[in-house]
Amino acid sequence: MENRNRTMDLIRSISVIFILGLHISPMPFENNAYALVTFQSVLRLCNAFFFMLSGYFNIPKEFNEKRDYYKYYSRRFITVGFPVLLISLVSSIQSCINGTVEFTGIGHFLREYYILIITSAGGYWFILYLVGFLASVPIYSKAFKNMKFWELKILLGISLVWMAFYVYFTKNIGLEFGYDGWALFGYATCFFLGYYCAVMPEEEKSWPYYLAGILAFGITVYFCVNRYLHQFTHRYDYQPCFTIYALASFIFIMRRCKLKDGTFGKICSFVGKHSFTVFLLHGFFMSLVLKLTSGIANSAAFYFATLSLLFAASLAGAFLLDSLIIFPCEKLLKKLLRV
Repeated sequence: MENRNRTMDLIRSISVIFILGLHISPMPFENNAYALVTFQSVLRLCNAFFFMLSGYFNIPKEFNEKRDYYKYYSRRFITVGFPVLLISLVSSIQSCINGTVEFTGIGHFLREYYILIITSAGGYWFILYLVGFLASVPIYSKAFKNMKFWELKILLGISLVWMAFYVYFTKNIGLEFGYDGWALFGYATCFFLGYYCAVMPEEEKSWPYYLAGILAFGITVYFCVNRYLHQFTHRYDYQPCFTIYALASFIFIMRRCKLKDGTFGKICSFVGKHSFTVFLLHGFFMSLVLKLTSGIANSAAFYFATLSLLFAASLAGAFLLDSLIIFPCEKLLKKLLRV
């Protein structure tokens, strides 16, 4: 297995398991609002972690020559765009076969394929967010690298205040915020925080982040249960307290769960290597797995049995697809494009 950052692969593994868990219903604790929201608040780390991982690995890249831009964008198309286009194509074909989409000709099929990609349908909603952030990496890189760490803290503070006005002082009292398109807002903040963690000085103390994360977790749960936010689609991810809690969790794993080359580290790297394909594929296995577990009466037993089977099936499918098609094609494309 190639040299990988096993600690970051641990975060990838956690993220992909959590994202599968979010897509299973019903969840445990649905009769207790606080228990359910607490459970969901943990699972919701998946979105923040995925964006933070992307920022962690991409924003630190150097962009000094034309070749750097060509290499970067070519590689991102190969490793992100190609799998998405391929699996979206398979999804479109499956929709025609099972009758979800009526097939009336090649033109109509291509239109449905285009709609699936451009609207982020089929559970792939965050792909376009990711593509937008990745496309902006050279701008982020040049801007952030010219800032000292204390300046990054100021930028983070401004972002959190902006989100606080959006969530706590508008959505929370039943109002609409006039503008939510600021450059570091919501998921973009998580992408930025990946870089923040990547350049965090070793002497930066961890305990203030952990303390703030614990407090922020409690506030996140409270507002999701008790205020207008229970009707707000992004009531977790756009809360500044959720962002603080996600940052603290990422830092904790990054600093306290450093993995070596042991068995567990190798397992995490195996899952991490295939995690993107697991995410893209898991919807194909959902119906089959639910048929196998639908007879389980206990909600918790049903949930965790479904999650275990779904993860196992998706990982096996991802391993086969990556090994037989995606990775060989990516290798060929890199050779053809000379990147």
